[in-house]
Amino acid sequence: LYECALESPEFEARGRFLDRLLFGAPGLREASGLSFSARLRGRRALEILMAFTATDHRLTAGELVKRVDLSRPTLYRLLRTLEHKGFIVSSGEPQRFELGPSVANLAHVW
Repeated sequence: LYECALESPEFEARGRFLDRLLFGAPGLREASGLSFSARLRGRRALEILMAFTATDHRLTAGELVKRVDLSRPTLYRLLRTLEHKGFIVSSGEPQRFELGPSVANLAHVW
């Protein structure tokens, strides 16, 4: 079910939306279309956000690596971007991540 959701047209549209939101406002890149790597970053960022559930709302990097099948360096790069934009909040020792206020803002708009 999860893999089907990631391949759906709705997920693709949300990925393009998140690409623009996370990696830059419309501009020159927008006029020429997003690069493959930008689309991939958006898809991976969405996979990270979708890894959180109502019962698992605080996850360690190790738990996230298992759920999204990314290398640790890639995961941390995306987590930093998501945190900078308010989509992820981190705290504690060991460091745990949870959804941030920007997710609530999107949910309110949706």
